Amino acid sequence: MAGGVFRLELAPPETLGRRLQYALLSLSEDAEVDPYAGHAVFPSAGSYVELVEEALEALRPLELQAGAAGRRCDGARVRGFDCCRLHRGPSLYSAGRRGTVGGARYAGDYLALAQAGLARCPYTTSQGKQTLAWVHAAVSYADLVLERGAPLGGSASELPWLAKATLFGKLRAPGGGRRPRSGGWGSLDTLGSILLGGSLAFLGSQRLGKQGGSAEFLLVPDAPHPGYAVLRDLLLAGGVSSSAPVRAARLASDYPVSLEVALAVELASELASRLGPASEAAYLLEAARLESAATLVTVSPQQRPLVRGSLPLTTIVYRAFRPGSVRLLLRLARLARGAAAQKALQGLRDLVGGCVNSVFLQAMAGRWGDHLAGCVRGLTAAAQQARRKRLEELAGVMEALASSLAGDYRALARGARA
Repeated sequence: MAGGVFRLELAPPETLGRRLQYALLSLSEDAEVDPYAGHAVFPSAGSYVELVEEALEALRPLELQAGAAGRRCDGARVRGFDCCRLHRGPSLYSAGRRGTVGGARYAGDYLALAQAGLARCPYTTSQGKQTLAWVHAAVSYADLVLERGAPLGGSASELPWLAKATLFGKLRAPGGGRRPRSGGWGSLDTLGSILLGGSLAFLGSQRLGKQGGSAEFLLVPDAPHPGYAVLRDLLLAGGVSSSAPVRAARLASDYPVSLEVALAVELASELASRLGPASEAAYLLEAARLESAATLVTVSPQQRPLVRGSLPLTTIVYRAFRPGSVRLLLRLARLARGAAAQKALQGLRDLVGGCVNSVFLQAMAGRWGDHLAGCVRGLTAAAQQARRKRLEELAGVMEALASSLAGDYRALARGARA
């Protein structure tokens, strides 16, 4: 700090850590980011403290319902957070250095966080053991900053493995990302800002199919974006255990659709609930602004984090279909998961998956495609069969969806919706 100005050192530009810091910096109106110099400049230390306080409050969606964590715990309370009810957030990894802090042995990320003193909000395992976790360390860092009323300074011995992961095919240096300088990995505030940004970016985790393994979802901007907070809130409307990406992953696991297609449908549902129908020009403009705010990155927790790839947050389904059609489609997907429905109606899984794909393809093609015809015919026939099997609710949803999609197609064909 010099003359009241505070400079936050940024992680190397090729790393996920830099994007996580951008998630945090998206909440700030004061910071000026110089990506080439590798700093975010705040007009005062106080403005950085205000950002930390705002970020801490934004972590409320990571609180679990009582008993949802599947463990009994009577732990610490920090800044209004019950540490027993906080989701652990992104995974920590034990690869790398080993050492002892306060008589306890740690390894890898756990050692780095323990050495930084970020254990004020401990994570309690299902076996009752207290340890460290990503979100809990972020809350601990924020507590230290707010207690001091200033950035912490000092130096961090290491950054978490997730922060050192590289993106989009860029080369990884030995040890997982190059060091920003020879003296270490940066200040405690570099570490803390990554932890807070990673906690903001975390949108839950979900297994991807029977053989796909688990994935963690992170919402990361390529640069600080004023629409980031709104987009994050929209995707987290169902809570961290039922966020839009988590629901999309379940949809993609249950039916033969890709995660990208499932995410577009779930995003359309959330946009309609938040904004209203896309027939309003103002809503279309806001959707376009949010579409550009960030990308969804999927990470597989293994011995070290594996960045699987990134998914665009496309609003094409929202723009092309009425909210009622999207809601009926997702309701049908929920009803069709049931064992009774699957047993009674042969080919139901393929029909639902085909309709989800058709909706996406029709949205891409607009008036120049005819992707919905097979879906509508299949729904009509299946509804009649469901009536004969006395599956009245399922039949009603199929009939309503077929009618709604037919109406959307007529509007698209006229060019009324694009």
